[in-house]
Amino acid sequence: MKQVTHTPDLDQLAEFQIFHELPEEAIRLFSDQFQYKEATDGDILIKEGDPGDSLFLLLEGEVEVTQALTFVMTKKPGPDSREKAIIRLNHRMHPFFGEMSIFAEEDTRTANIRAVTKCLLAEIHRDDFFRVTHEQPDIGLQVTENITRVLVDRLKKTNNDVVKLTTALALILEQ
Repeated sequence: MKQVTHTPDLDQLAEFQIFHELPEEAIRLFSDQFQYKEATDGDILIKEGDPGDSLFLLLEGEVEVTQALTFVMTKKPGPDSREKAIIRLNHRMHPFFGEMSIFAEEDTRTANIRAVTKCLLAEIHRDDFFRVTHEQPDIGLQVTENITRVLVDRLKKTNNDVVKLTTALALILEQ
């Protein structure tokens, strides 16, 4: 990814769930902290297991989210690189990702995110994010609540997927 100059469209940013119900001037506080990045088809934006300390908004383009299928459990040479596609996200969905690394010190990324098309992203680092939220606690609370809602929805979906997978495994093992 390469850093680019970009003038933020506050109306576009207001469409992201992270900024739900925030006035334009509050969104501007965050957009002033963004670094804008451009990626081309095939670029890895986030690599599972790498250290992370930033959140991304997908402003243009499409990405694919994948996770490793296996854990490192053997001493075989070379890592197992099989992956499972989790979801494709496009800018019309107004997705953000990397948010877990904002709240956990020395966190590692939990998935791979690869550009499927040319993408424009806005990135905000943990220190910049918390500078805004600490200087403006009311805005910080609203943004944190918005992120929490999205995380809760994602956790519910994940829990549902785990139930389905364990049920399918149990049925297979019964045969």
